[in-house]
Amino acid sequence: MDDSRSTAAAVEQVFDRLRTASERLAHAAEEQVRQLEERTKAAADRADARAERLIETLDREVRIQIADLRRDIEQLMHRVTEMAPVRRPAAKKAPAKKAAAKKAAPAKKAAPAKKAAPAKKAAPAKKKASVKKAPAKKALAKKAPAKKAPAKKQTAKRT
Repeated sequence: MDDSRSTAAAVEQVFDRLRTASERLAHAAEEQVRQLEERTKAAADRADARAERLIETLDREVRIQIADLRRDIEQLMHRVTEMAPVRRPAAKKAPAKKAAAKKAAPAKKAAPAKKAAPAKKAAPAKKKASVKKAPAKKALAKKAPAKKAPAKKQTAKRT
């Protein structure tokens, strides 16, 4: 019986040690989980703060750029109004004259078209090529006065 009592006591000691070790492991695991949650929350808070600062910075920069663009547009509009001649509205009779001219013009073109059809086909091709060159020259001519306008303003400021 002593043997069975000592064996039972040894088994009981082993179970106690296992239970104690198991409790320590469970406690250590819970502590690690808690620390991990704290670290994760801290990292998420830092990321949120960085994102918020980034959004504020971007918002501020976009607003500054929009304000600059508006100011530039206003300056350009001011320049255009200074350079553009004052135009008077066209009389109401002018569109009626154009309509009459348009009606008369097709009647004149219809009769000769049958007689000289081959000659007219070659002529429009040449006109199209020359028409394409004309707007490019006009665009260059328009750019030159725009460069002269700021020079006049600078001389006015100096005196």
